[in-house]
Amino acid sequence: MPGCRRARCGNTTILEDTLVGYQPPACQKTVKRKPVATAKFYFFDVGVANLLKRVGDIEEGSEAYGRALEHLVFLELRSFLDYRRLDDELRYWRSRSQLEVDFVIGSRVAIEVKAKSHVSPRDYRGISALAEEIPLERKIVVCNEKRRRRDDAGVEILAVTQFFEELWAGTIFG
Repeated sequence: MPGCRRARCGNTTILEDTLVGYQPPACQKTVKRKPVATAKFYFFDVGVANLLKRVGDIEEGSEAYGRALEHLVFLELRSFLDYRRLDDELRYWRSRSQLEVDFVIGSRVAIEVKAKSHVSPRDYRGISALAEEIPLERKIVVCNEKRRRRDDAGVEILAVTQFFEELWAGTIFG
């Protein structure tokens, strides 16, 4: 896909070819904020990742919980795109100034995952920055808040379970 680059090395290619893991490409479509192409890698199962990192119990609110939640959302998004045979590529975006968006689907939807029970605009600065350069249809924060809400800039705050329900109902991508 134009604007995207996939960093490849021998081991990563083998892991992807054998479906052990996935490396979403970095979105390179921004000009104002220079993007980085450093690879992200997700195993086929969040439990495998935690075992290899020697993570024991995952307590809500811990850093491990946040990583596991992001991993779970990645796996669901990837599964959804594959099952529905959608052509939109699942990517991520990070600027050199460390602004980040966990998932960018095509050029339409940006998703940030936060393992918090209350998020603020500071938690999704990356989405706001990306939206200045790419006309996004939806800007979503997946988190542990109980109620759905939308901020003044149109960023939707959704509980994890609500996000999954809407994803599989086919309403996230319009």
